[in-house]
Amino acid sequence: MATAGVITLVKTIPTIVSALTQGLKDVRKGRGEVAGNARTEKDLPIKFLLVGSLGIIVLTWLMLTFRPIPGAQTTWYANIFAALIVVTFGFYL
Repeated sequence: MATAGVITLVKTIPTIVSALTQGLKDVRKGRGEVAGNARTEKDLPIKFLLVGSLGIIVLTWLMLTFRPIPGAQTTWYANIFAALIVVTFGFYL
């Protein structure tokens, strides 16, 4: 079951990279909104997405570092890795 998830993730990496690349290009350009778009047709700005993701990473790291599961042996870098995994899989599930 986990293998299928990893294979699917690997297959979607080109789509993920192109979407992030386009989002970063939009941030650099600072494109204005197109008149006539409905409110529900607009995407969240990439800046909002990046700040939110960073916030989740920091909060997850803090929680895992300072309130770990009793008896769990954790390190700061393992906690950062776990936080990155949470954010990465959060986009796909």
